[in-house]
Amino acid sequence: MIAPRIEFSNLPEDTHVCISHRHGNVITWTCPHCPGYIRTYNEKTGVLYVDRAGSTANHTGSSV
Repeated sequence: MIAPRIEFSNLPEDTHVCISHRHGNVITWTCPHCPGYIRTYNEKTGVLYVDRAGSTANHTGSSV
């Protein structure tokens, strides 16, 4: 099954679209432009963790 492609539009110039990966209850987003940037969310516990790795850009992304 191929996941649908979601397009983001009208975002500020400094916004990077992250790529998501799912491992069980945990969704992880990484940024193709910011080495070391990672955002993880555990759907079961509700815990969100973000390591900006010094990035000042805005980040967005979705998970299917």
